[in-house]
Amino acid sequence: MSNIIKHNSSILRIDATINVANKLLKIDNNSLKLIPYRKGNKWGFSDRNKNIVIPCIYEFALFFNEGLAAVKLNNKWGFVDINGNIIIDIKYKNVSDFNNGISKIYFRNKYGIIDKKGNSIIKCEYDSMSIRNLIEVNKNGKYGYYNHNGEIIAECIYDKGSVLINNKIIILELNKKLGITTFEGKCVMPFTYDNHDLLCNDANEILKLKYSISNGYWMFNEKLNNEIKDQYIPYDNNGYYFYHNHFNNKCIEHLDLEFAANFQNGIARVKMNSKWGFINEEGEVVIECIYDYALDFEGNYSIVRFNSKDYIINQKGEIINNFTFEYIGLIEPDIFLVIINNSNAILYPKHKIKFFLPNKKKYWRIDDFIISKTSDNYILTPMGCINIQKGIKYWEE
Repeated sequence: MSNIIKHNSSILRIDATINVANKLLKIDNNSLKLIPYRKGNKWGFSDRNKNIVIPCIYEFALFFNEGLAAVKLNNKWGFVDINGNIIIDIKYKNVSDFNNGISKIYFRNKYGIIDKKGNSIIKCEYDSMSIRNLIEVNKNGKYGYYNHNGEIIAECIYDKGSVLINNKIIILELNKKLGITTFEGKCVMPFTYDNHDLLCNDANEILKLKYSISNGYWMFNEKLNNEIKDQYIPYDNNGYYFYHNHFNNKCIEHLDLEFAANFQNGIARVKMNSKWGFINEEGEVVIECIYDYALDFEGNYSIVRFNSKDYIINQKGEIINNFTFEYIGLIEPDIFLVIINNSNAILYPKHKIKFFLPNKKKYWRIDDFIISKTSDNYILTPMGCINIQKGIKYWEE
């Protein structure tokens, strides 16, 4: 077991970090200056010097994003601007932060989309909804797709759907047949192919596309998708695990694997001789299989268990802490919730920062925390906002 890693770089000043975030994310700097602030059981917003700017009158408040922040009052949600004006009525059962000018809302037990003026972009009529490059909707067990402008790409009539972001196509299933539609809504392959085996060679250069529902994998040629052409996929053959690359037909099968997880950033979690470790895409063991359990790497770190004690390791297998924890949970990649000597703390290994939380609550949960969308320095907890790098809290007990 290695010693604690020594970081030579000093912690960057928070102002410099925020300025970089502004340039990269093009976020209004006024929004960054306001931070959720809790006073007693009510929430408002303060500046970074803890001066209250928006009165603490709300039941909860989230970070500002794209100039608006979600606030909760009388168990309903709406949005305010940096001056505290209610821009979108506080009437929704739930909302999401604004991203690219839209927010997902939950109203009268249905999901929809609004813009930053509160105008309906997609009506509240869907049972579920997810927003990525496209907006996937579900209604009565059927799937459909919209773009972020609220334009229909695929009617909500399909049994299944799979979005291939890099190729900007959607593979849809209807009555056990597969078809392909572009992000612009143009059908480039009709629904004539069986759902367990689909091969196509048309003018759009969609070649050698094969789909297997039973195994859950896609196989592409280089023209269709360069990014995942070398992807190794784990398979279970009656308790014997191996990896197969469907593009070049290579396998990793010389190891006696009792379990094999997906590759993340070039390494995969595996189990051999009842112990866990990690291999690379050459089939080489890069972190010894010595752990009682291990989690996939999220960001630069993984949580492992050794002799009934929990540790955090980096991708070289080095332990980044010189103490053990009673509990470790991942809040966000590279940010952990830990319990040390019966005390709750937030651990930021990249900068060796620990911030201890009040013990009013014996056990905190991972979903009690929200990471700032504008900077990785701020974390929102049920107690209030903290600056993870400086250990500054923004609340009054």
